[in-house]
Amino acid sequence: MARMKKKEDEERILNDVAKREERVRTFAQLVSFAQILIVASAFLSRKDIKYVFSFGPLFFLIPGIINILRVKGYRILGVSYFLSSLILLYTAMNVVVPASTIYYILTFANYIFLYKATKQKVFNNLWKLVLLFALADIIFIGLKLLHLVLLLLLLHQMIHLYALLNMRYVDILYTKPDKIKKKYSNAKGLDIPVDFETRAPKQIFRTLGGIYFSPVITSDEFVCFTSADGSLYSFASNGELKWKVDAGSEDFSGPLLDSEENIFIVSSSGMLIKLSAKGEEIFRIRIKRGISCMPVIFNDMIYLFNTAGVLYEISTDGERQRTVFNLNEFIDLSPIITEDSIYVLLPPGELYRFSMDGEKIWKTDMGTVTTAPVISEDGIIYVGSNDKFIYAINSEDGSVIWAFETDSELTVSPVVSEDGRVYFGSGKKFYCLDKEKNIRWEFSMSSDISSSPVISEGYIYFGCKNGDFYSLRTDGTVDWYYKFLTGVYAKPAVSKTGTVYVPCSDGSVYAF
Repeated sequence: MARMKKKEDEERILNDVAKREERVRTFAQLVSFAQILIVASAFLSRKDIKYVFSFGPLFFLIPGIINILRVKGYRILGVSYFLSSLILLYTAMNVVVPASTIYYILTFANYIFLYKATKQKVFNNLWKLVLLFALADIIFIGLKLLHLVLLLLLLHQMIHLYALLNMRYVDILYTKPDKIKKKYSNAKGLDIPVDFETRAPKQIFRTLGGIYFSPVITSDEFVCFTSADGSLYSFASNGELKWKVDAGSEDFSGPLLDSEENIFIVSSSGMLIKLSAKGEEIFRIRIKRGISCMPVIFNDMIYLFNTAGVLYEISTDGERQRTVFNLNEFIDLSPIITEDSIYVLLPPGELYRFSMDGEKIWKTDMGTVTTAPVISEDGIIYVGSNDKFIYAINSEDGSVIWAFETDSELTVSPVVSEDGRVYFGSGKKFYCLDKEKNIRWEFSMSSDISSSPVISEGYIYFGCKNGDFYSLRTDGTVDWYYKFLTGVYAKPAVSKTGTVYVPCSDGSVYAF
């Protein structure tokens, strides 16, 4: 399911993250090998050989530091390890109080920093361990057991190297965004005052894989989401992990909630799984041929397409199942379900309306599409197209009410407010239109929009390919802004308390 969600730009972001991860691991290897050689050199008795052997590791140390300076967020570690390596070198040459102890203190600070930034248990254990090493170091120096001091340093470096090579890479620093100097204008071309704050997340939930689907939020403010690491997570709003279910190595959809807040996920191979709010499995149903798009829940019925174009209707209790119709087409966009109709959009731009019995009522053609349609409360269907138009379709007869041309292809679904205004992004612009096609305002960004917007309590939330995330007011002004290190591709979610949850391809969900 997630592989169908990813786009070329998303792959580019993930490749960039992989390169940064490789640079971090290369840094860990080079620096740790250098430090091990420095300590080993201390056991040499001849001064001339010792000096040559001690400065030889600089051939590892310097490339390692240069490598890490290319990774945004890890540069402070490069400087820190360079200083600690110099101290280690000095210790190896002349074991003098308190050089080795200072080294342990610096290393302790690094472990604390890494643990707070990544929440990885390995660093929680290492900062405790290095305290014991520091105490032992002081004792050995006091007893003038200098070779034990060096052996202790060597042991620490072996443990340190193992930890860094097995750490899970994350972007550990959340950089403040640069000052944004753009012009914001309304429909009349008048500048809108730029008055907003750069907000930092109040909570971060981390996983081992990318997140490509919107989270769901229960009435108890539990945040549930699937990760590409093959797990379904449930976090409390304070960051506490409530439960985690291993869904296996398959590709899974995002979670859905029914009226009783049971959770449903579907695998790409066609396994529909129902879990309780506590993460306990209730049932599994196998769908033939696998699943092609995100399922939909409506009136306690689940609607989902398999890869052959068959639409299934399954009751949320798992007791009833029927085939609604078969399009014999690969459908990768979720359908719209209403009380009396099913609307299906095919990628070539063919929009169908079916009755609940599977009878075709009408068909409308438009430009090639890659985003799911949405429907307003008064029955207007809005579809963004690759031909740079957004279409307003009459849901009763399929006629085109109007088409609005933009500057770029529309690659994410629009959102419609209760008063009938439609909000959508196209390239580096975000628009607000009324249902008569009048531009209420437009907003310019520095990067293409990459996530479908969400509107809640008078605010619109969406993300961009370069990591920009915006909260806009309904008059087009910016409420707040945050800069992520990776692009935002999944639709954000907003709880009843107003907390905004933003899933990211780095494996994290941020709460604002």
